[in-house]
Amino acid sequence: MLAANGLSATLQLEYTPYADKSTEANYQIDVTREFDHFGPLTSVKFGLQRRDHDNTTWREAGFDIAPGVTLYRARALDLVQYCIPSAAPAAAPCQFGSVSRPTTTAQDQLYRIHTLTQDQYQALIGNNLQDIPGGRFFGGMPDRGTLLDTWSAFDYRLFFAQLDENTDLGRHNIDCLYRCQASDGKTYERPSYSTNEKTTSAYAMVNFETRLGWMPVMGNFGVRYQKVDVAGQPSIIVNNLTIDPATLAALNAGEIVDPNKVVSSTFVERKMTDIKRTSNDFLPSFNLALWPLEDQFVVRYSIAKQRARPNMLQLTGSSAVTCSKMDATTRAALERLISQYPGQFNDPATDDDDAAGTIRGDAVNSCNSRIGNPELKGYAATT
Repeated sequence: MLAANGLSATLQLEYTPYADKSTEANYQIDVTREFDHFGPLTSVKFGLQRRDHDNTTWREAGFDIAPGVTLYRARALDLVQYCIPSAAPAAAPCQFGSVSRPTTTAQDQLYRIHTLTQDQYQALIGNNLQDIPGGRFFGGMPDRGTLLDTWSAFDYRLFFAQLDENTDLGRHNIDCLYRCQASDGKTYERPSYSTNEKTTSAYAMVNFETRLGWMPVMGNFGVRYQKVDVAGQPSIIVNNLTIDPATLAALNAGEIVDPNKVVSSTFVERKMTDIKRTSNDFLPSFNLALWPLEDQFVVRYSIAKQRARPNMLQLTGSSAVTCSKMDATTRAALERLISQYPGQFNDPATDDDDAAGTIRGDAVNSCNSRIGNPELKGYAATT
């Protein structure tokens, strides 16, 4: 189906790169000493372990890195279309190749529109749309009727390779995940998120076996020591919230305004945080088995201290968090607006489950993701 300008409907392509780099070093030694004639003791075990885990992630998201300077996203949402010259008006002939896709978002400057000839477009679809390999769908079922035999899907490696022959896919660049252009024309490092967890463990355990009257008794007791050092470097973006004067004037003039545009957000700073946490735990345990009827009936007893630690996200937070703040004067003005126009605004003091599409989401001193709390202790229990 062609539009009046000779252009077809568009096909959207998404290119979203990401990278994770993880390394781990693990050192462990275990020693067992067994006894044949050492009273009730049958063996003693002890060991040491050291684990060092590093993880670094890169994501495609754009960032405000300075007032008025925005780092472009590494993602590209491209449109693919074809154009028929005979159907295009003389004042706007077909322009084949790749051009930037218009966008009003500062971060989304890598998007493009790729225009092909009709033959190129049809070849692109026809050559790369393939049936999914495998057996016939529900082939072993009787009376399967008119069910599809299989589905078709694009071979995306071939698709992008063929598309690149007639267009410019240079913005599908994995290097932009690490270093990319910003709105000031300069190239900057894209912030990564690094975490490190070092675990040092030691344990000792004694196994014993004896008799209590006619009853065999066996068990063990021991203790485990564990030290965990966690470090993370999330980034926090701080925005300042103000009331937009033009929107406020329109509101006071009796106009219906978009509640989401009443409060404007201005970038203040982006800072890397350094979060560290060390925990130490001694975890004793004791297990006992008593056989009133040898090899037929056993009574068991065990007790141990358990520890459930917070995970990395709970301690160090998300890789990037955007926090918004509002000064007392702006908040007071906002409160007056809420009381003056109760039909248009929700009270920003309400909780996060309040109605969508109101001022609340933009007007609260809050953060859009988890910051983390390195002081969390986790849970301890004796079981």
